Amino acid sequence: MSLLTRIGAVCALTVTIAAGVAYAQSDVIKERQDGFQAMRKQLGAVKAAVEGGGPADAVIAPAEAMIAYAERIPALFPAGSDSGDTKALATIWTDRAGFEAAARNFRQAAQELADTGRSGDMDAVAAAFGDVGKACGACHNDYRGK
Repeated sequence: MSLLTRIGAVCALTVTIAAGVAYAQSDVIKERQDGFQAMRKQLGAVKAAVEGGGPADAVIAPAEAMIAYAERIPALFPAGSDSGDTKALATIWTDRAGFEAAARNFRQAAQELADTGRSGDMDAVAAAFGDVGKACGACHNDYRGK
């Protein structure tokens, strides 16, 4: 194999790898954006139940969906997924422990919402929904750009 052929093969491989990395990065960004849009819908369903006065168990399924997504949040922000069509701030990667703690706090708040939904107590559901909102806001303040 000639030197030019080898150089051409290396260049082609480099372009292929770079394209694969860019594609993978855009996939994870799209996946997390889709997930957060779905979470927004779940929050809307809970809000409707709270504003409508119940029933309390109407918040269980949306809260469980939030729990499942919250568990995936850290994995949806791998190193290198900080550029492109994203509002993710660099603090996600520079303060990884804090970011993961924020995701755990959100998951815990969603779990408490599901649990209060099972209790039937709409006042407790409303309070738990407020805590979910606070957990969302805390993460957005530190880890999401405007």
